[in-house]
Amino acid sequence: MRRKDKQMDEMGQIEAVIRAASVCYLGLCDGAAPYVVPLSFGYEPGRIYFHSGGRGRKLDVIRRNPRVAFALAVDVEPVAGDDPCAWTMCYRSVAGHGRAVIVADAAEKTHAFDLIMAQYGAVPGDYDPQRLAATTVIRVDVDAMTGKRSG
Repeated sequence: MRRKDKQMDEMGQIEAVIRAASVCYLGLCDGAAPYVVPLSFGYEPGRIYFHSGGRGRKLDVIRRNPRVAFALAVDVEPVAGDDPCAWTMCYRSVAGHGRAVIVADAAEKTHAFDLIMAQYGAVPGDYDPQRLAATTVIRVDVDAMTGKRSG
């Protein structure tokens, strides 16, 4: 990171951003064109989980190239300056990359749903087995992530 003064070094700070975030942007490489999708998510150290329908561009791209990137941001707020070039932005963010895996195991899918529900303050519960089976779960095994803050 170029601006070391803005870097968050402690994993606790990075995980605080993740816990506070409501959207994770998943970046995929679809041939020569990048493809980014905003998703709800669940997190545990080293892994981010997403859920999806059973078909679509996102899954097609992951099957061709499982290398992904992700980004989250919280506390985003513009800060006015005296002139247009003096404006800035306050934020805390996390960005990283890893490898996406489509989860087949029913127990891991249930675990992923529990994490996703917990991310949004809901109490995990019993999931309809038919709906669970019909939902695709994507796990990103995180290779690296960094945190940044400004303001």
